[in-house]
Amino acid sequence: MNIYYISLGSFCHPKILLRETNRMISESLPFDFNSSPNLSNIALILKELYEKKTYEIELEEILTVYNENELCVSEKNKMFIVHFFKDYDLISSVTKYPVSANLLKPDKVEEVKNKFKKRFEHLYDILKNEENIICFLRIENYENSYWDEELKFLTEIRSF
Repeated sequence: MNIYYISLGSFCHPKILLRETNRMISESLPFDFNSSPNLSNIALILKELYEKKTYEIELEEILTVYNENELCVSEKNKMFIVHFFKDYDLISSVTKYPVSANLLKPDKVEEVKNKFKKRFEHLYDILKNEENIICFLRIENYENSYWDEELKFLTEIRSF
C-alpha cells in the first residue's frame, strides 16, 4: 500500500507544502506547479482522464509574461501552464497579451505536450491502482462561494 499526495493545482503551494513537510513525492504529476482558477476545471480534466484513460493538453492562449521571461499559457480546461514556456519560445515578439498559443514554437509545444501526456499517464496509473491511498491537495487563497458544488462535482467522477 502506498500513499500518494496529489496536488490539484490552484498555485504552486500544494507541491511546495509537500516538499516542506517531507511527504513522499513521486515523479512530477500534471497539476504540480500549475495554476487553475477553480476545482471544476480540474474535475473536467480528471473526468476526461477517467473516460479516455489519457488526457492531452490543448493550448489556447498565452495570457501573460511573469518572472521576467516566463509565459503563462492556458489550455482547453483553463489550467494555466506555468514554468514551461519562456518568451524566447515565441515565434515572433509580442507586445500585448493575451495572444493565441499558435505563436509558440511548434517543437516546444510538442515537447511540453509530450511531458504532460507522460504525467497524465503516470497519474492514471496511480489512480487506477486500488491498493493506493490518495490524498488530493488544493489550496485556494480566495473566497470561493462555489466550493461545495465544485467538490461535489469532483467526487461524482467515477472511481478509476
